[in-house]
Amino acid sequence: MKPSLSTMLSGAADALHTELIPFLRTNPAALGHASMIRLVVYSAATEADREPDTLMTEIAALRMLFESAANMSLPDQLRARLRAAASAAPANFTLSAMNEHTAMMKAVLIDLHAEVEEISTPWARAIELQVWDILRLGADRRQLVLPGM
Repeated sequence: MKPSLSTMLSGAADALHTELIPFLRTNPAALGHASMIRLVVYSAATEADREPDTLMTEIAALRMLFESAANMSLPDQLRARLRAAASAAPANFTLSAMNEHTAMMKAVLIDLHAEVEEISTPWARAIELQVWDILRLGADRRQLVLPGM
């Protein structure tokens, strides 16, 4: 069985903590560097495991918002961009392609947000709340919880 990237990185972080760091107690600078490397590796392990799910969740939420917003009284060019973004898909499911696709969708999200901020109707406020919900979703899902030192 092939271990996942997350499993390999977690194992490396654990090895740093249990096998290397104890030998560095007399060298504060080396101890600090090793501890920081452990946190970076641990964070990378966490992200490696959850990033595909986070990206797919964001893409689905953005797609739903764009499909809905494309039917509202917005400028024609923005509505066309919303429809195009809602129907687009990543080139493949590598993290780089999914991140590129999400970045394109977030550029459309920024333009949508800027537009609805200038409109004082209930539907515009509802869209603005959805925009903030999507941004919060991404931030919450990317929150790092560091291991005890």
